[in-house]
Amino acid sequence: MNLAEFLFPHDTVRNIQDALLQQVKAIVENKGCLVVHAPTGLGKTAATLGPALSVALQEGKTVFFLTSRHTQHQIALETARQISRRYSRKIVVADVIGKKWMCLQQGAEQLYTRDFFEYCKALREDGKCEYYENLYKGNKITPRGSKLVSHLMQAGPMSSEEINTFAGRENLCPYYTSLKIAGSATLVISDYYYIFAPAVADSFLNRIGREMEDIIVIVDEAHNLPARARELLSYRLSSSMINRAIAEADKFGFRETSAILAQLLDVLNRYAGGIGSRPGSQDRGGRLYQVF
Repeated sequence: MNLAEFLFPHDTVRNIQDALLQQVKAIVENKGCLVVHAPTGLGKTAATLGPALSVALQEGKTVFFLTSRHTQHQIALETARQISRRYSRKIVVADVIGKKWMCLQQGAEQLYTRDFFEYCKALREDGKCEYYENLYKGNKITPRGSKLVSHLMQAGPMSSEEINTFAGRENLCPYYTSLKIAGSATLVISDYYYIFAPAVADSFLNRIGREMEDIIVIVDEAHNLPARARELLSYRLSSSMINRAIAEADKFGFRETSAILAQLLDVLNRYAGGIGSRPGSQDRGGRLYQVF
């Protein structure tokens, strides 16, 4: 077996790996779908990522390795590094985690995810995020940002933590630095929701200049996908979100909308009071109630 054909990162192939290598490459070349059920320790990451990258490099596509576990980010990154070293192939990799966890703004990690998105959007739109402003002026990347992105791409596959460190030293937004790298990447390592949450996928793919037909998707631990998909399509409405909406409606003179939102906030607060929970208290199911 010619291991170079499959960009297999190791010297020898384990039992069953050879069949998996061939199946993955054939499926990807023919734009098919393959479900693999195999025990831990088989080496599924090496046996799937190598062939997928081989096809992606030949056809100018991007591999999305989707996983919900941080440890799998590291395994996929190390596999890409091994492939790059073994075959002297330049593989641009973007390791992208949730925007909140890459944010340099103090206290951002304490916000609920949806609240953080509103916070981030407001800062960027008002030109008050120095990290984003240092990276982009309008729709164009700054010379400083371009220099960092070029350095990170030349340095080889880097983890999100490493990108945070390098971007932080330059006072540049790590998340949007990662997205800039993703625009030239052959491999994007990210969470399920970058593809399976429709609004996020549309925005992300548009930002990096890709269409769905341009990508090859590997779903790690796909048995977790149904539950995650239900979670991704569930929405939460908090009193802080409504308060911000009221403030925005008042700012632009939408008095009627503001009054309706105030009524909705009153209903929400009455329901919250009926729960009988204090801020930070937990119900018997272990769920945390936060009353704003």
